[in-house]
Amino acid sequence: MRTADRYAYDEKNYIREVSLLDLCREIVKKWLIILIAALVLAVLAAGYSVLKNKRRQSSMDQAYAKYEEAMVTYNTQLETLQKQLRINQAQVDNSNIYAEKSVLMNLDPYNVSMSEAILTITFDDAQNRADSAGGNMGAYKAQQAYTLMLAYSSYITETIPMDALAQELGIDEAYLRELIKVTYSPNTQSQVMNLIIYGRDTAMAEKIRDFILENLDGVEKNLETQYGTHEVTVLSKSTKQGVDLNLKDSQTSTTSAQTSLTKSLTNLQTTIAALDKPSYSAPYSTSTLIKQAVTMAVFGFLGGAVLMALFLAVRIIMAGTLMSAGELSRKFGLKCLGCPGPTRDQYKLICAQIENYMKNRDPEGAGRILFISTLENKRAAAAVKEMRKCESEMLIFDLASSVTARPDSIRKIADYDACVLLEEVHVSRYADIVRLLEILGDSDKTLIGTVILGA
Repeated sequence: MRTADRYAYDEKNYIREVSLLDLCREIVKKWLIILIAALVLAVLAAGYSVLKNKRRQSSMDQAYAKYEEAMVTYNTQLETLQKQLRINQAQVDNSNIYAEKSVLMNLDPYNVSMSEAILTITFDDAQNRADSAGGNMGAYKAQQAYTLMLAYSSYITETIPMDALAQELGIDEAYLRELIKVTYSPNTQSQVMNLIIYGRDTAMAEKIRDFILENLDGVEKNLETQYGTHEVTVLSKSTKQGVDLNLKDSQTSTTSAQTSLTKSLTNLQTTIAALDKPSYSAPYSTSTLIKQAVTMAVFGFLGGAVLMALFLAVRIIMAGTLMSAGELSRKFGLKCLGCPGPTRDQYKLICAQIENYMKNRDPEGAGRILFISTLENKRAAAAVKEMRKCESEMLIFDLASSVTARPDSIRKIADYDACVLLEEVHVSRYADIVRLLEILGDSDKTLIGTVILGA
């Protein structure tokens, strides 16, 4: 493999690709510094909180008194609104049930079944003349008739027992009674009362009408003691199916009331949701000081840890040094031969890999291997010294340090068969390594792989 094909100058090589995982590992290694920074900022934040609140004792007490007053007003308003809300909700629920179950509300006013009966009430004129005691008998008679028709109307719509009929028809008694309508037009000659019954069909309307007429005989005798002798006569009975605008107006009025109730309920819910609860203002006390100090300490601890981690991340990136053994492998596709540690085992593994590589080029496995590095320190020299202890008779190892800064090291590359890049984490600078690879490319030498110290 010719390095000249892969490591010619390219500006993109100088753009460093930092692994977030490697960066996090480096930050975690500095956990003690992060912990110290977090503790320092936590103590400072807690101390600041205590000093600040001690100076604000008077204002804190005043603020708490205002808060309590505001909470009393808020709770009173909330309780009143919630009570009204419960009332409105019950009204809306009842209204919805009524709209669903009421027979009258579900009738079609443009094609409604009705039965009618016209009744007249006549009096004993001799008795009326005596009761009027010489006064205007006609006026007295009209007044008696009007009062009597009120009594009959009340009996028909409210008093007459209808539970058995309601059960037979399969509806609630209250919904049955609202199907009955009584009108009257009193005058001095004859007293006329109209009985109008609505129903799902004409048969139902007739059944209710006939039931009422059958039960009028008993109440007539009871009312004679109070209103005098009179007679209730059925002038006519009829059944029809058609338009009733009075029913239409009644249904429209009920629907409007339901809509108004629903709107009122919605407005109450909106008002409750918009009701601002006063912000809590803690009173001055030792427990409050401790709570707020602890809260500020927690925020200070977290803030200190985050700030120090960010500072370390920036520092690591700006330092421009190698972060991990895999950084060069990801960027340039270089094989990492190993990361030597305190024992000699890693050196033996590296030496074996180099030996296999050279045997692929030469069956005898002979060759001169140059470890090239941007470093100029004892660790690089010590590493090559350890490699020499592992070298076979067919391999010769040597070191060219500070290649990017020493001309003699650059010239030395031409005297060797292949090269191995030797660098150290947190010491070797990324830009210098890129420059070294460009120099190696110009020398037309093969780079077997990398050996990374300190990883």
